[in-house]
Amino acid sequence: MTIQSIQTSNISKTAFTSDVQTEKRDDLSVGQKVGIAATTALGVGTAVVGMAKLNKFPINPKTLLKTPLKDTFLNKQEYFEKEVIAMGLGSCAGGLAGGAIFDKKENLPAKKREAVVQLCNAATPILFVGAGARLADKFTPALKKFVKPVTDKMNLGAGMKKVIGVTPKIAASLTGLGVGMLIGNKLSHVINNKLFGEKEDRPVSIKDLCAHTDDMCEMASFISTTNPVIHAVSRIIPVAMMVPGLETGKAQSKE
Repeated sequence: MTIQSIQTSNISKTAFTSDVQTEKRDDLSVGQKVGIAATTALGVGTAVVGMAKLNKFPINPKTLLKTPLKDTFLNKQEYFEKEVIAMGLGSCAGGLAGGAIFDKKENLPAKKREAVVQLCNAATPILFVGAGARLADKFTPALKKFVKPVTDKMNLGAGMKKVIGVTPKIAASLTGLGVGMLIGNKLSHVINNKLFGEKEDRPVSIKDLCAHTDDMCEMASFISTTNPVIHAVSRIIPVAMMVPGLETGKAQSKE
């Protein structure tokens, strides 16, 4: 092996080690993760119960046990922008509290920064999805009128016509989701820089995308509020909103 190849190998090892040292550690025990999950669930649950109370649904445990599930807030509560943002706040607050209780104090600043990232990732896209869907609603009647002669001439079935009718809303919602994710990510960087003096350029990660399950469900809800399948799928939104709190609570300082 030549001197040059040895030097190149050493440089590569040094660079690799440096990259590893700048990654976030995940040395939390199972007990710590369970504790963070519990406080996150409490935060999301508190938000859901609060929304149910505001919407005049009974929340007394004795009443709930006597009421058919289909008639409780668990089935009837709809989740749109303000509901998702409320659950995001509860989730991040719960995760931050759990991280503060079960993890080391020196990791708390990292958790606060992560809370900002997760809140921006939860709130911004959902606002853009809602705005996109409502904007599409205004133009859909005119579009249907425009394409009706074409669809009639093609003898398309009622199902295909319905698909064409909701296509603008789907396209607008997907566009809103993508734009909202990018803006939310950049916004979190700006806020963290202002609040904590933390300059970072963190890209959107796979874990961040998992938190947008609620956005997908809301997109479906905007398209059809009466479809039983869409309604059933939307019941997982509170579970999906656990992700921001879990990521907040598990965040740790860099090496």
